[in-house]
Amino acid sequence: MQKNNDTNRELSSGEAPQELDATAIADDDSFGTGEIIQTKSKLSSDIFDFLEMLVVAACAIILLFSFVVRLSSVEGTSMVGTLDDGDKLVVSGLFYEPKQGDIVVFQDLENELHKGAIVKRVIAVGGQTVKLKYTPSGTVNTLTITVDGVELKESYRYYDPLYFNKQAHTGEYTYTVPDGSLFVMGDNTYISDDSRGSFGYVDEDKVIGRVVFRLCGQDLSSLFVKFGTVQ
Repeated sequence: MQKNNDTNRELSSGEAPQELDATAIADDDSFGTGEIIQTKSKLSSDIFDFLEMLVVAACAIILLFSFVVRLSSVEGTSMVGTLDDGDKLVVSGLFYEPKQGDIVVFQDLENELHKGAIVKRVIAVGGQTVKLKYTPSGTVNTLTITVDGVELKESYRYYDPLYFNKQAHTGEYTYTVPDGSLFVMGDNTYISDDSRGSFGYVDEDKVIGRVVFRLCGQDLSSLFVKFGTVQ
């Protein structure tokens, strides 16, 4: 009886039983959905920023290797003493003007014997006169090179007696380099085919650029051994 009286008292007082607030529940749901949407939006933004960064980096690399530097490889042994067969090189051609002593990479598609990229050293530029003199000295005919009357002191020149042909290197020769052309030779002087042979004078327009770095040899295992500037 007491319990029924309490119930009647509550009803008679006009107080309605408490109900769940549907609006509050809806607001809670919308808050959770908002968090999910915000997270997805941030993720999409991060992905877009990453892709944008990749595109910019790719464009920068393309421009770098198109106009500033290029990669090239040494083929053959004509530069032995300085560069070896298979060495990977970084070549710079931006605003480059060849000068005596530079190691350059050029390509002559008209040369039937050598259509690929060629690496040689510039001995003389247009307007200069080169004189080569082979002097008998025991088993070797010593080569003296003068440019405009000044003898070149070539510490980089390499001599391999295994490939030396004494009969092919005799006498004296004079070359006057035409304007806009180069006289080039390999550092492995006695076996190199260069301006003395099938190449003749090299047009400056065919020069790709100057060798500035050697990355490595034929394989990446020599990266830290051979990496550095080239003189």
